[in-house]
Amino acid sequence: MKNSIFIFLLFVFFQAKSQDCFRSTDNKPFNAISQVLLYADTTGQLSKEKISAKKFMPLNSFQIPRLLGEEFRYNFYLKFCIENPKNTIDTLLMSSGVVKQQEIWKFTSGKWVQTGFTKQSLPENKRPYRFDQKFLKVVLLPKERAVFLLKFNDLTGKEFEINPLVLTAGEEAKIKLKDLYDNRLPMFTNTAMYSILFYILIMAMALYYFLRQRFLVYYALYLISMLLFNIYGFSYSPFIVTPLNFSEILNIDLRQNFYILCTQIFYMLFLSEFLEVNSRGTRNQKSFFRIIIPAFIFLLIVELFLSLILKRYDWQFYNTLISELLILVVSIYLIINLFKWKNLYTPPLLKAASIVLFLGVIFGFISSTLGFSKTSSSILLYYPNYVFNLAVLAEVILYTMAILQQFFQTKTEQIRLQQQYAMSELSLLRSQINPHFLFNTLNSIKNYIIRKDTNQATEYLTEFSDLIRAILEKSREHIISLNEELVFCEHYLRLEQKRAEGKFKYFIDRDLIIDLSATNVPAFILQPFLENAIKHGFNNLNKQGFIKISIFKKSGDLSVVIEDNGIGREEATKNRPAGHQSMGEQLITNRINLISEIYNWSIKVEIEDLKNPAGTKVNIRIPDLR
Repeated sequence: MKNSIFIFLLFVFFQAKSQDCFRSTDNKPFNAISQVLLYADTTGQLSKEKISAKKFMPLNSFQIPRLLGEEFRYNFYLKFCIENPKNTIDTLLMSSGVVKQQEIWKFTSGKWVQTGFTKQSLPENKRPYRFDQKFLKVVLLPKERAVFLLKFNDLTGKEFEINPLVLTAGEEAKIKLKDLYDNRLPMFTNTAMYSILFYILIMAMALYYFLRQRFLVYYALYLISMLLFNIYGFSYSPFIVTPLNFSEILNIDLRQNFYILCTQIFYMLFLSEFLEVNSRGTRNQKSFFRIIIPAFIFLLIVELFLSLILKRYDWQFYNTLISELLILVVSIYLIINLFKWKNLYTPPLLKAASIVLFLGVIFGFISSTLGFSKTSSSILLYYPNYVFNLAVLAEVILYTMAILQQFFQTKTEQIRLQQQYAMSELSLLRSQINPHFLFNTLNSIKNYIIRKDTNQATEYLTEFSDLIRAILEKSREHIISLNEELVFCEHYLRLEQKRAEGKFKYFIDRDLIIDLSATNVPAFILQPFLENAIKHGFNNLNKQGFIKISIFKKSGDLSVVIEDNGIGREEATKNRPAGHQSMGEQLITNRINLISEIYNWSIKVEIEDLKNPAGTKVNIRIPDLR
């Protein structure tokens, strides 16, 4: 046993002597590729002692795979020697260039002692070097010559590059400044994508609040998946803070395929609802969505199982290939059929968005797979693919425009139907007002005939025919000129004067600057108030009644004031049966409310009791109709 330990120590000693040592005083940053040795533990289970006895090879003699497959299970080891020629303690930063996980040992007193550990999921306050998770601190005593063993591994899905560096904290800060400048465009691209997606997400949620359409929920979830995909690419950069940086628990090892599958699931659900496949689709169209959505969900479950439970990222790589192949087939099928599905609502914006996204995915995948575009950089774990990002941005904007287009079409149709309904209700109210007035008028003519007063009956009938002609001419109109309204009111008042045998008088006072023919008012708006003044105000009145109609402008609005010297509303209410409300007054209130809603015409009516002296004052304020 003692012989084995002696041989091991001797082996390490001679390796340290034979391996080139670089001095801590050398110019830095020092690219250590030519100075370090590499060993790949393909089992991923060898101990440090066994690893130390293995034959290490110069790093630059290894053929490093660009993308990891089964190699993600390997443990890679770098062995290097550093000499501190100074008489003071020297602290350096060391990195293999890999950010997933690194662990460093120092050969001290005949054994390997761990001096540092870091991984990409560590929050800032737990990192050995708080400014960047990929660096470990190396401490050298005065005149010390030490051998270090650096263990690291990485995941699939991005470029694998071993680029060992030794540098001081000051040099690292300078490198970061240069990296920030070199990566200004991808940083801007990621930030812009993050901001735009978040803004559109808020807008989609606001639209759902107003519309309550299910497809907006799926679209919001689609945007959230896209946002998480973008955040994932943002993460693990020393310059960017994302929600994943706040807790180590959130840093789960999910590949990009997880987020892509999430986007596809919610995208298909969104399309199914937006196109109204369940209500308008054919059997084949319904079957397509009923098959493809569960297929994506199944692949997502497989992705989670392989990534989080089995941690077989090599198998996960094949699941990614299957997913991408399925997405490609589905995308081609959708693009072709969106132009064929005439029974479904497929606006041009939706078709354009699908084509743009398809082309972006294809060219983005080709450019990254063949190495035409970078997949990572010194400060970005996942380098943005400009073709794909531009396509996603255009696709999201086009989809949002399609949704807004449908929103405005839906609102326009709703407004049209509401106006149509309101017009029908308004016509019904008009039809109730006219018989109510006709009943009173015909009753008066009947009384003249009974009394055999043929002259009065003839005059009354002539006046009544003029009134009926005015009503019939404007029966289909809800808005007439003020002049036509006043002509109608005078016909009505003269009829009522005859019926009441001169028990009241009326007077119309108007501002001469008002153009009666050019001023619009709701049709027959004044008659019910005149009727109330005559029927209820002058009932049991022991003096001659008087009605004054004043027309003038006030604050730019038309004001019509109807004032009488009757008994007043309070006294008239006492003379009515309990709970009775004037039919004419109720109808005109409903009419004004409907007209205000339909034409966005804020008409206000105020009724005031003139208790001293007695009487009633009705103030109708009518703004200009725009």
